[in-house]
Amino acid sequence: MLSPDQRALGVLLRFAARGDAPHPAALPPLDRVGWEALVAGILRQRVASIIGEEALSWGMPADLGAELTSVATKQRVRSQWMLLELRRVLSALGEAGIPVVVLKGAALAHVFHSARYFLDLDVLVPPAELDRATRALEAIGFSRADMARSTLYYERHHFHRVLRSQNGLMLELHWDLARPSDYFHLDATGVCARARTVPFDGISMSVPCEADQLLHAAEQCLREGFSEARRVLDTANLLRGGADHDPGLAARAVESGLGTALWALLVASKALVGTDAETTMRALRPSRPSANSLLALDLPALFLEQRAKSFPGLRSWLHLLCAPSAAVATRTFLSTVFPGERGLLEDGHPPEAGPSRMRQGILSLKRIGQTVKMAAYQTWRLTPLPRTRGIRHT
Repeated sequence: MLSPDQRALGVLLRFAARGDAPHPAALPPLDRVGWEALVAGILRQRVASIIGEEALSWGMPADLGAELTSVATKQRVRSQWMLLELRRVLSALGEAGIPVVVLKGAALAHVFHSARYFLDLDVLVPPAELDRATRALEAIGFSRADMARSTLYYERHHFHRVLRSQNGLMLELHWDLARPSDYFHLDATGVCARARTVPFDGISMSVPCEADQLLHAAEQCLREGFSEARRVLDTANLLRGGADHDPGLAARAVESGLGTALWALLVASKALVGTDAETTMRALRPSRPSANSLLALDLPALFLEQRAKSFPGLRSWLHLLCAPSAAVATRTFLSTVFPGERGLLEDGHPPEAGPSRMRQGILSLKRIGQTVKMAAYQTWRLTPLPRTRGIRHT
């Protein structure tokens, strides 16, 4: 059951997606503790710049209102600064003759003229141009960022390099859109071919078409465990931009292994903010067991509660539920339990000093235990008991 502050966050998301000013009567009654929890939830979700100030007229305590206003202002200023830095990045890559597509937050913020907050810049270049693109960015002050994981992990098992500018801006230089080990995989070549050009501060910028951005949002939701409410607002913008009118969307979603993940995102977005993509949802609806299992977890509540961040094993379980077939789910489970080089490097182990076989066995048993726990949790969610759910599905 959702708490009052989580229900209030859902109300704010719905009004923000519509572009309307929320009416105080729509807000569940909140005491001081509830207001503090609502502000904390807005900050955790990183949506203060979009919806934070909408709650100020609802009787929020002055000190909490001041905190929220301050964070919202900082987020807007930082996003504008990052867009200015993006112009330098695009100019440097353009002068080097390297084709580039801008991904995720920066593309969404610019195209939809929104106050969307984003943490870093993401750009996609052809794999053959990766080293040249790196050198072009190093020439304007970027350098390889020190990361917790081994460089070998990023070069062999990942899909982007992480660079840092002299003033601390982080940039992810993508050559692909998924790890080689993922069962889902957006076709980066196709994304580039379907990209469109938009004006940007006196130059041009290539961004993925709305349908591909929606697929990318579904992929990110799957990685995060459907816990970032920003993706729901992104979905509302992309659907208004015509993402579900693309006749190839459903086929590309299935082909890329993201059909169920996109269906789950659209179901949650409809329940949370009232989006309408019925044709695409019908085309992508998974098998009855998969659909029932996902609905039993209460998809909208996953976003509002950020349950995957506090429930060990839930993200991996969602990966299994969204797998396109039982065979893929089995392979995914085995690669999770017995991770191999990729999994060990991802866990932060250096390539020259991995854990002993005994330690690897203990890790595998731990992951099996998490899966058993999640199976029991799923069974409990499916049990037809009179429980109050957070938001009803349609």
